[in-house]
Amino acid sequence: LETLSKGNQQKIQLITAIAHDPDIVILDEPFSGLDPVNAMILESVVKEKIHKGKIVLFSSHQMNYIEEFCDDIAILNKGKIVLSGDLYEIKHNYDRNKLVIRTEESEKLIEDFGENTKRIDERTVLLVLPDAQLKKSVMEDITSRYDIDEIKVYEPTLNDIFVEYAGNQEKGEDNETV
Repeated sequence: LETLSKGNQQKIQLITAIAHDPDIVILDEPFSGLDPVNAMILESVVKEKIHKGKIVLFSSHQMNYIEEFCDDIAILNKGKIVLSGDLYEIKHNYDRNKLVIRTEESEKLIEDFGENTKRIDERTVLLVLPDAQLKKSVMEDITSRYDIDEIKVYEPTLNDIFVEYAGNQEKGEDNETV
């Protein structure tokens, strides 16, 4: 195994882990070292296992995969669980006082709302409200005053959440999401 590339080592380890069709599959950084084609193959294998009712546990620092596959998460910091639970509920419980607005009139929106805005890209603006209770009225106001392509409540990514809970790590400490 030592002579194989990291990606080929990962594939051999995955085959070994699932060859006997276990009810529980535990994977540690399963996507590490995989090229995009093999990552897609692994994604389909993991989805197949989940679809068949198997329990898949994996530890990863690649939050996009955690978000894609996991319903429940645990974030560890210094070996202790600092946040755990249903991923949807965790995200939904965050302050819902930010709006993502996509419009051709982004310049005008930024000019009108000033320091409460942050440009995401050429046509997309993040608007921070002083209170989440204002979002409905502000959304109505914005859609009546501007030509809006999309407006939605900003939902934090798992990466945002991980940084908040594990970002205060000291150099060399290992934090992970399971």
